[in-house]
Amino acid sequence: MSSAPKRPEKVEKFKGKNGVECENFIQTIRDVGWTEGKLQDGLWMANFASLHYSGKALKWHSDLPLDVRQDWFKQEKALLERWPPPDDVDDEVTSIMPTPAAAPDTAGQTDKFCVTAVLAFSHENQNETLYVTYDDKDPGCTLTYDLESALRFRWHSGDEPKMGILECR
Repeated sequence: MSSAPKRPEKVEKFKGKNGVECENFIQTIRDVGWTEGKLQDGLWMANFASLHYSGKALKWHSDLPLDVRQDWFKQEKALLERWPPPDDVDDEVTSIMPTPAAAPDTAGQTDKFCVTAVLAFSHENQNETLYVTYDDKDPGCTLTYDLESALRFRWHSGDEPKMGILECR
């Protein structure tokens, strides 16, 4: 009589809060894959990860094409595209950063670069920094002290200039 396979260690549910949670989830799934000797088995890794999605991350996962849901390597890429890791933003931001000088004329060049920014607010008489955030339950932007929940704005050099929220997470 064969016994049921041992279930790998407990993994926290991934809820899709932000890029830091996403990075931690990916690392945990990789760690379990390594421990189980399944790190190169994309189907096993994808199936294992699928047990640990919750909330909006579960909805996102359910909407993925089947070939992505069944291949951890494709799924990992999709995760990082949806919840990118935060840029190295100084935790001790104390003032709004000035606008950088105009870039040199690059007419005819096709190289693109991406700028990611977080809106930070501070008052000269207070030693506190607030960030713009968005909550699905209470539509509209609000302020928070939590840098990890701040909205990330992205602009690609080849894009048409426009203002707007490109990603809410």
